[in-house]
Amino acid sequence: MNKLLFITWDSDSTNYLENLFFPILSGLHKMGEIEPFVFQFSWANKKEVERINSIALKLGIPYFHAAIPKKLPGTIGALGAISKNRKKVLELVRTEGIQVVMPRSTMPALLVLSIFKKLKNFGIELVFDADGLPIQERLDQGYLTKNSIPYQILTKIERLILQKADKVLCRTQKAIHWHLSKSPQLNKEKFFVVGNGRDPNLFYFDKETRRRVRNELGLKDEILLVHSGSLGPGYALDKVFQLLSYLKSNEVAFRMLF
Repeated sequence: MNKLLFITWDSDSTNYLENLFFPILSGLHKMGEIEPFVFQFSWANKKEVERINSIALKLGIPYFHAAIPKKLPGTIGALGAISKNRKKVLELVRTEGIQVVMPRSTMPALLVLSIFKKLKNFGIELVFDADGLPIQERLDQGYLTKNSIPYQILTKIERLILQKADKVLCRTQKAIHWHLSKSPQLNKEKFFVVGNGRDPNLFYFDKETRRRVRNELGLKDEILLVHSGSLGPGYALDKVFQLLSYLKSNEVAFRMLF
């Protein structure tokens, strides 16, 4: 099995790591595909870090945490955390015999780029988890403005990691087309679509369950729309209600479940 170091960057909430990536990494480990290690940057408090570490221990995944300073301005704190932990990541790669390094999204990519030559000296394969289109998402949500300095820096980081990565994981084929349209010189053969992990024992289609749930909700012939996810100004809730208004104006019978 290849030893894989997954590097992620989170806030004080670790839902993605706990509910998405831990199950994926643990599942691949059970299948004999990889031996995973996780290095997480976050500004979670000590109690939360200990909780996440206990989950990792139960799954048999070595977990390492690096704090992002909350008292410093965002960019300075982020760069400080990267600078402080470059040697720790390299030491982990060396002592554990890591063979594959996989940064998730932009800031872990910046860390990897800062030690890229040394990683290559270890014979590391670099897999970049592009995580959809996070920079475009920030533009859409109003956290970034096009042609601003932060936008230019982030797009440069993304462009460099796409060039240097041996493999790039995207969530959809459209995301691959997006990257290749921006950088047509990239080798399209190194891009792969990887869907988010789903427990097949929980997420599956069943006619009887569908009938029972619709009966419980008092549905007859109406279309049932379900919104599952975050709510707020950054998540285009106005678009959801525009869709509902459109359906209503066209006399489409529907119900909406949040």
